[in-house]
Amino acid sequence: MCKRSVVVSVFVAVFVFAATVSAQGLRTPEPVGYRTIAAFTGAFADFGNGIATNVHCSSFDTTPLDVLVQFFQRDGDLAVGGEGQLTILPGHTVIVSTRPNLYPTSLFVSVAMDGGPVRVLSNGRRLACTAYVRSGSLTVHDALSVIPLPALDLR
Repeated sequence: MCKRSVVVSVFVAVFVFAATVSAQGLRTPEPVGYRTIAAFTGAFADFGNGIATNVHCSSFDTTPLDVLVQFFQRDGDLAVGGEGQLTILPGHTVIVSTRPNLYPTSLFVSVAMDGGPVRVLSNGRRLACTAYVRSGSLTVHDALSVIPLPALDLR
């Protein structure tokens, strides 16, 4: 199986459609006007050792959506520098990564992670997100391993 088909399989395996989830257990409350769309556990980021967490979100809305991705430490505290905010146009996909320049259009969040959760918030509901940890080189197609992060159902 080629690396691209493995990555596609991972995306399909962990694709999570936007669900109503809460922010229970995290010390940072949801910002006013935002609601939690997706949550994942087991995020790691260690640039020196080639480990990164990537979050892909696709909009299925007819208007642009504001999206906030938050990375937390295992103790529930927001990681230092652990937020990335952007706008997704209708029908588009964005990538938030803890590795710079991994994807040409990704948003880089400079954060060190130790296995804590990731929370995706938005001002809209028609958003689908998936997350995975990858290790390997700095190029998209040379990952040594890709590990999907389990989605949390906090309803």
